[in-house]
Amino acid sequence: MYKKLTALALLTAAACVGTSAQAKDLTGWFVNGGVGSAHYKASYEGVSGTESDTGFQINGGWRSQFIGFEGGYVDLGSISENDGLGDSAKLSGKGWTLGL
Repeated sequence: MYKKLTALALLTAAACVGTSAQAKDLTGWFVNGGVGSAHYKASYEGVSGTESDTGFQINGGWRSQFIGFEGGYVDLGSISENDGLGDSAKLSGKGWTLGL
């Protein structure tokens, strides 16, 4: 019992030391990005469906100690459907982002 408690206390102390060692100056330029799954759900005149596609985002900006500026682009992928009779539809999500 005491061995487990001692091991847990040592692991907790080591985690706290590692966290404080990561504190550093984060001012300046940065770039970040992400990839994920976008889920679409649509219905029209009694017909509905759901599909998924891969989406991504990329952002860049500058930050100081008190304020930051950021801009980026987001693409949520697209889905399309064709009924075989010549009618088709496409749904997509794309856009620019701006943040303060």
